[in-house]
Amino acid sequence: MKKFVICEKSSAGRDVAAFLSQKFGLNSVADKNLSNFIRLGDEYVVGWCRGHLLALVEASEYNPAWKSWNKDDLPLVPDKFKLEPSKSKTLVNGRYETKEDKGILDLLKSIKTCFTQADVIINAGDCGREGQVIVDEVLEYYGFLNSNKKIERLWFNGLNYAELDKAFNNLMSNKEKLGMYRAGVVRSKTDWLFGINLTRAISINFKENGINDLFSAGRVQTPVITMLYERDKAIKNFKEKDFYGLSVILSNGKESITGEIVKNDKIQDKYLDEEERIIDKKYIDDIRDEVLNIGNGTIKSVSKKPKEVFHPKLFSLSTLQQECNSSYKISASQTLEIAQKLYEKAKMISYPRTSSNYLPKSQFAEIGDRLKTLSQHGDYKKSIDLLNGNYFTSKGWDDSRVTDHHAIIPIDFKTNTYNQLSDLEKKVFDLITKRYLCHLFPMKKEMEIKAITQVGEYEFSSNSKYVIESGWTVVYDKEVGGSEIKMQEGESVKVENANVSSKKTTPPSKFTEGTLIGAMTNISKYLPTDNLTDTELTTFKNILNKSEGIGTEATRAPLIEMLKDRNFMTLKNNSIDIANKGIELIENLQKINMNVICSPITTAKYELMLREIENGELSEQEFMSDFLTSLNSWINIVKLSKFSTTHALTSPSYNKKPAPKAKAKPTGGKK
Repeated sequence: MKKFVICEKSSAGRDVAAFLSQKFGLNSVADKNLSNFIRLGDEYVVGWCRGHLLALVEASEYNPAWKSWNKDDLPLVPDKFKLEPSKSKTLVNGRYETKEDKGILDLLKSIKTCFTQADVIINAGDCGREGQVIVDEVLEYYGFLNSNKKIERLWFNGLNYAELDKAFNNLMSNKEKLGMYRAGVVRSKTDWLFGINLTRAISINFKENGINDLFSAGRVQTPVITMLYERDKAIKNFKEKDFYGLSVILSNGKESITGEIVKNDKIQDKYLDEEERIIDKKYIDDIRDEVLNIGNGTIKSVSKKPKEVFHPKLFSLSTLQQECNSSYKISASQTLEIAQKLYEKAKMISYPRTSSNYLPKSQFAEIGDRLKTLSQHGDYKKSIDLLNGNYFTSKGWDDSRVTDHHAIIPIDFKTNTYNQLSDLEKKVFDLITKRYLCHLFPMKKEMEIKAITQVGEYEFSSNSKYVIESGWTVVYDKEVGGSEIKMQEGESVKVENANVSSKKTTPPSKFTEGTLIGAMTNISKYLPTDNLTDTELTTFKNILNKSEGIGTEATRAPLIEMLKDRNFMTLKNNSIDIANKGIELIENLQKINMNVICSPITTAKYELMLREIENGELSEQEFMSDFLTSLNSWINIVKLSKFSTTHALTSPSYNKKPAPKAKAKPTGGKK
């Protein structure tokens, strides 16, 4: 072969092979001797990984003594990190059981053969840090990354013909993305060091207090548990307060409107809470009596403001998980499972593990063919017929905001395939399809009307709106309605009635899986502000926003499942409660001033440094030196502290035991 194109996954490989076959008129044949990689004449072989084919080895592979958990060995820092073929993992009782994966071993053997035989290797991994790592780590594992072999990089925003044609016409040297790869490698190493060392240090500390269980820690999972803890504390500490409103019915003899009292200079501050709600019942009763006694008022102002209602964003995986959980109480992991089936087996939607809510404009040319297939479904046909071939360009079509992958959209519809889907699968497909269709319609247009009525010295606000154009909402069969306030400025009105309403403040809501996914994606909203300057806060928020929060589209749902399985949280009626185990973990970490590992600020700081590595502004050695200094400090704090338990722990593994005798310090291993 002359060129070996290696993709991140088989679906991308088949799309690339189909493009090359169409562009150059090459026959494609699956090579059974090479894991069914696709041969295209003598020119190309297209192959693929299966996500990460390699993983960092277990601690005991560096030093057999490290198999035992001994705090005197901490921190565990290998002299040189080693990779091995990834093993299949099964979560059993909160712990992963691993075994050799023959499929991965066969893939690696085929890839090595192709690396050796090809004149040119084309890295066609997904366009982002992780996609770069997935292919480059295999190249480095087999000694090709820094060899004389010519390695090119295919950088694409979509797997349709136009995007791939543009990418193949603009191949770059793979070395241009070397900084991205090195940053990804450093992140992987630091996550390994963070997780294995702090998990052991914390678990050993609890064991010395008689709590024999796995208290895992991680750069992402510990801040997530902290969010659950802080929300639980806010709910428990919430104190209900009464507050009051006053509404009046105002009439000019032709129409009536309702007005709600608003804050003005006449309302005395001493009767208001910090959110300017009236909290004194007698005070609001007196105002009501005064308003009724006055009996009439004047329309002080009437304002009309046209408003365009933007389309809801196209779906990324996180926003799809949030919508499915909100609408149908489908868990985050189940949503991912359904989306993967709709993508891989049914081939009805685009790649689902995406963080993007946008589409490349090049896909606009595909709308006609896509709508032709969707028209087979009656509900979609009704919307498509309204378009009559005229497509609106929403803000969802934006090349500059497409990341590694574009938003999730329908790509095909086959009646037989659709009929074989489960009810939940149909619902998820329907959400994706309607969200796509609505972006082909104009924006919804409304008229917002606000009238301020003066009654004595008090002001009342009346709000109304009506629809001018339904726009994209026709896809959802939303009713066109609303009312218009026709009263004029300066018009006199009669106070027909006045009613005091009694309300109560409500505590923060518990997280659901959907809102927790949203919180992880928008983690910048949950940054602690203590000890941060305004500049630092702004910087960290920008970093976390650009990196789509903590975790990734592919890891957030599995993380939630792991937290449930390890008894850090429980789920009841779609609401998440932090378990006592999670409370104990965070309270003990906060007690010893280890908030640094409970906060997403750590991710923000290291993400800033990783970007400096990508740009060649910081070396890996400098990053690791900084990280290891922090890690040593964290480990020493945990080792020198004594944890305590104050909550009932209900897992069967929580058995009060005598503190274990100190083990003899094993020889060997880096300390």
